Amino acid sequence: FTSGFHQMALFKEWRIIWRNPYLLSQTFLQMLFLIPALIIVLRGSQEQMLASLTTFVATVVSIVGSALVSSLTRICVSGEEAPDLLKASPVQGTTLRQVKLLAALIPVWILFSPIFIILLAKGEPWWLALLVFLGATSCNAILRLWNSHPVPLANMFKRHKERQGDVILGMLEVASVMTWGFLGFQAGQGHIGLAAIALAVIGGLIAI
Repeated sequence: FTSGFHQMALFKEWRIIWRNPYLLSQTFLQMLFLIPALIIVLRGSQEQMLASLTTFVATVVSIVGSALVSSLTRICVSGEEAPDLLKASPVQGTTLRQVKLLAALIPVWILFSPIFIILLAKGEPWWLALLVFLGATSCNAILRLWNSHPVPLANMFKRHKERQGDVILGMLEVASVMTWGFLGFQAGQGHIGLAAIALAVIGGLIAI
């Protein structure tokens, strides 16, 4: 039963996203900022690069992926069409929240997976970038879940129209994205001490 529920709930969340092409386009518009930089890195020689491909992926891809996950989580959680019905569901609220997080995370993980395949093909330390990417996306999905506030889908991306969550939590989300980017850059450059400090800051942001 649990496995069947997870599948149905995931497909239900993905249908909500797919049925709203405007929301989908506004969400994936963030991907456009990644394409030029990725082309430059892939076409440039190692001597011309300011940082390695692993550093680029651990930094930029983690930031873009985190922002994308945050938007999808907002659609899945804040854009719930019948929140009152969910409260009456026999399934535990924790399980529902886990499914909603997975519904936002899985598409982003699949979408960005070719980049890590490129790292593997080039012999780069792909595992480092992957760990930072998974940590960043998961962390920001959780922060967005905590900062969820019911908003009609039609008004979800209209600023100043609907209150969409706590301001402080919103600032923590932004700080988390930037800190994960800093962590990815420092880890990619081999600065383990600075990366550890950034990880401690992220732990503090989550604990607040």
